[in-house]
Amino acid sequence: MNEEKTLILRSQQHDFEAFSKLVSLYENMVFNLAYRLLNNAEDAEDVLQETFLNAFKSIKNFRSEAKFSTWLYRIAYNLCLAKLKYRPKHNYNSIDIQDGVFEKIQVNTNHLHDWSVSPEDNLLTKELSAILEKAILDLPQQNRAVFVLRDVEGYTTQEVSDITSLSVSAVKSRLHRARLMLRGQLSEALKARVS
Repeated sequence: MNEEKTLILRSQQHDFEAFSKLVSLYENMVFNLAYRLLNNAEDAEDVLQETFLNAFKSIKNFRSEAKFSTWLYRIAYNLCLAKLKYRPKHNYNSIDIQDGVFEKIQVNTNHLHDWSVSPEDNLLTKELSAILEKAILDLPQQNRAVFVLRDVEGYTTQEVSDITSLSVSAVKSRLHRARLMLRGQLSEALKARVS
């Protein structure tokens, strides 16, 4: 039996230490999903806490038919939808790099810096990343959620279907629309930058 299954079984018997290890394994993933869907660090923190509270309360109902991470993501996703439901439309928060939000987002540091990249290329990459982030935030909420889960977080189409309670064909359709919208927005942004 692998470590995660052991931790789940112990957590189902109200072992707080085992559950805190599960929290440690998945807290970054849950926070990242919530932050990408809500674009607000405080709301993402709330969802993070509520997700694990709800998970602990209902862990006895968890069946190993789905992956534990998929089950957690479904809880977090539903909490994000609830927060978005009561949020005024077009409530975009500007992100202040000084506020420490990016410290919580896990970044892959397994690669070495490419010294052959010029400072101009570095700046262009940062500008393109900012344009992409804004384009993702401008997507309609349903399409953004599917895009983030599938293309950013790397879940399979079936797993996204399980998390969102959408059919596989609905996931594919929303993902296709999101990609087309992003392609259009990025194309417009790049044209504006060049001219």
